[in-house]
Amino acid sequence: MDDRSETPRRDPAARDVTWALTALTYLGFLALLTLTPRPWGREVDQVPFGVLNPAAWLSSATWTTGTAREFVLNILLFVPAGLLAARFRGAWGLAAAVLLTGAVEVAQIPLANRLSDPRDIVANVGGALVGLALGAASRSGAPPSPPPRPPTGRAATDPSAPEGDRRSMY
Repeated sequence: MDDRSETPRRDPAARDVTWALTALTYLGFLALLTLTPRPWGREVDQVPFGVLNPAAWLSSATWTTGTAREFVLNILLFVPAGLLAARFRGAWGLAAAVLLTGAVEVAQIPLANRLSDPRDIVANVGGALVGLALGAASRSGAPPSPPPRPPTGRAATDPSAPEGDRRSMY
């Protein structure tokens, strides 16, 4: 039997390890970027209890301060979270992405030079949704595997070849 005619498949265990290492690397990078003191940072004045306080969500200052650049960077930062969460199909992927962004913002509440901000949650979830959509598109838009190659050599022409080696040309 000609092994070249079959599309090689990655071992599921290797795929799981690769996903886990990628996820851990991304989460480490995310924690470093969002939970450690910023060298240029200063103490920030935030609503007590940050995103857990409804007043933070209702304040006009929440939605009118900050820059478009910061908002876009938050979106881009969470696209990989959505790509990783796309492994969990359906609502589980969305739940994982939303929980991650919420966890980051809640973890920032006690940090002196970090701001737990509803705008960040909106941007982060937006980025995760982009990642989820890209992940879903990559699964559904994957090109079909190539058709098997026709047999060659003795197996293609010799009816006396062993049964496992004989293939129909049609």
